[in-house]
Formats: sequence, C-alpha cells, structure tokens
Amino acid sequence: MMISLHMRSDGRFADHRVETLEAACNHLRNSEQTDVVVLDLHLPDSMGLETFTSLHRQFPEVPIVILSGQEDELFAVEALAQGAQDYVPKGTVDERVLVRSLLYAIERNGRQLAERRTW
Repeated sequence: MMISLHMRSDGRFADHRVETLEAACNHLRNSEQTDVVVLDLHLPDSMGLETFTSLHRQFPEVPIVILSGQEDELFAVEALAQGAQDYVPKGTVDERVLVRSLLYAIERNGRQLAERRTW
C-alpha cells in the first residue's frame, strides 16, 4: 500500500491510499500536493527495494518514508542511501513514532530541495 499525505492547515494529515505501484504513480502525477508518501515495499505489482526506487526515480522531490515488515538494518541503510527519508519497521511503529517520522521527512526534504536550488 502507498499512502499519500497532505498536511492540512490544522496540522493533521489528509490521506489517499492506493494498493499498487501503478496507482501510486498515477495518483502522484495527478495530485496537486503530496507532502509525504508512506510506502510499503510489498505491492501486488512491485516487490522490495525496486518499489521505492521506481517511485523515487519518477518523483524525486516527494519525500518517501518506507514502512516495512523487514527489520534488516542493512536493507534499511541501503534504502536511506538511495534517497528514502526514513525507514520504519512495522513492528516498532506507533502513531507518535510515525507522525514524528513524517514531520521530520517533510522538513529534511524541504531543506535538501532548498540546498539543491542554491547550487
């Protein structure tokens, strides 16, 4: 599942959920604003890190937080090295942890984009 999130003026997130990578790409192409994406790496039409890589390649300015059942640290480090803003194992997540991860991802991504524009 991919969840596209937009932060509303009241500080809460409005979400849009899709079940496939194809639907995720279509949604992001047609969405006016997505502040952050929560991505499961196991979709019906894509599996593993290729799911992230494909989405990130097409939408490099959208911050992506990976939410995965895989708790392999090396896998998480590889995802971060390839551009994921965060990697949250499903077994360790609660609402507070996820919201903090999303807010930090939005902030980090904004700073990275600003730095790139000044070069």
